[in-house]
Amino acid sequence: AGLLLSFHKRLKSSCGGFNKISEWYGYLKDHLQPILNEYGDELPPEMLKKIKGAMKLTDESKTGINEACQALQGDIGKVAAGLAGRGFFGSTVLGTFLVGALAVGGLVAYLKFAAVTLTLTNDGCDAMTLSGNIPVNLPGLSVPPDPIRNGQSATLTVPPLRATVDGTSPGGITVTTFGFTLRFAVDPSIRVTLDGESLNGKRTEVNLGNLPTHKAIVSCR
Repeated sequence: AGLLLSFHKRLKSSCGGFNKISEWYGYLKDHLQPILNEYGDELPPEMLKKIKGAMKLTDESKTGINEACQALQGDIGKVAAGLAGRGFFGSTVLGTFLVGALAVGGLVAYLKFAAVTLTLTNDGCDAMTLSGNIPVNLPGLSVPPDPIRNGQSATLTVPPLRATVDGTSPGGITVTTFGFTLRFAVDPSIRVTLDGESLNGKRTEVNLGNLPTHKAIVSCR
């Protein structure tokens, strides 16, 4: 993942600068082909097909080259998102990429790049303040600075991690992910749902990478 992320960043800054077909194919030969040679066999076939499809040019004009560049950039992004959707630690393929990401310091960049959005709605509760109340600083985590008042919604970005949510303890919900545990005080009368599923009174396995967007509701009615 670290190598793919580095290539994606480099490609993003290069699109628009290719004038000749030889420049484009030379760029791919130097920067992308070594990654495919090393990891291509471990990528899911449909993901590899997307990348190779975007490498082929049907229009060799400058406009066509740079449209292909934009398409390839998008497909590389989809591959990374697809890997995130497999659950971050949920596959051998992703484990292989994770080793590379750690080796080159790309894990932080990966979590930020693949972060998903979470819409949090306050349904009948006192104002909820998230900023300053989350005791860890996860890459890819961004919370609204202002309180979320009754009837309001706010958008967060969260890293695409798996988590275990334990709502069985009275007066609190515990979230375990990425090797640490967070406990949030929640009055027993407050109901919390994620993507339509209640988190109260049971243990729930959550995979935030399986969808690009999620919806959570905190209800005090």
